[in-house]
Amino acid sequence: LKALVREGRFREDLYYRLAVVEIALPPLRERLEDLPALAERFLGAIAERLAREPRRLSAGALARLSRHDWPGNVRELRNVLERAAVLASGPEIRETDLRLADGVASEEESLVPAADLELPFAEAKRQTVEDFERRYLSEALREHEGNVSRTASAIGMVRQSLQQKIRELGLKAEEFRRRTRD
Repeated sequence: LKALVREGRFREDLYYRLAVVEIALPPLRERLEDLPALAERFLGAIAERLAREPRRLSAGALARLSRHDWPGNVRELRNVLERAAVLASGPEIRETDLRLADGVASEEESLVPAADLELPFAEAKRQTVEDFERRYLSEALREHEGNVSRTASAIGMVRQSLQQKIRELGLKAEEFRRRTRD
């Protein structure tokens, strides 16, 4: 705001009315030691809002978050964790559940995550297909605000088939509806 006051684009008297206490808080990329505590707090709040058990971060996911530059700061962290918490297939958020746009290679870019090579082919394939279906349908439901009919039409599925798949995957369409604030 100081720069805006100097440029004449923000009222100086209003600035001094608002600037009672100034707190200098470094960006997240300069305080990565706070990342685990922030992630735990955000995941707890997300779980509470979705009426679910909180997800936890795997060691690989935490390491991946620590390598990210965080240009969007804490808001970006919250958004990344919310997306991962909704899309993760189990109680733990894995590195492959994270969607970070920073050019740093991750298992996500591999067709077969290393952990899947320990499984028999059929089981790895089943898990991969289920993960894809969960992510795809979650994004489609989010795009259509949880409206199953619109989602089914948009992705070329019969509504009843989509409802059945949503149940199989443990998704809840109402969790994708936007909530209005009072």
